[in-house]
Amino acid sequence: MGLLPYVACAGQRPRSDLSVLRHLTLDGPPVNRHWTTADALAGDVLHLFDCSHEAEAILNVRKDSFVTRAEDICEGKLLHIQPYTIRLLRLPL
Repeated sequence: MGLLPYVACAGQRPRSDLSVLRHLTLDGPPVNRHWTTADALAGDVLHLFDCSHEAEAILNVRKDSFVTRAEDICEGKLLHIQPYTIRLLRLPL
């Protein structure tokens, strides 16, 4: 899937809402699932909004650090973004 879909529209700043499942181990279930909003794409890094202010919050997602299918969870890729949860938004500038 490459990096998450990110659509640019004239006169609007694009945003994406998506669901993230975080695993701590390869063989265990996700320890949490939450919705977040993508803010900006810079190179190979997707920057996310975070309103939880938790020390472990996910703020940046590198292109090579997540999977889009549960069966692809592996060492170094314990973040699962489910493509069917992505909602593209268009917000005025």
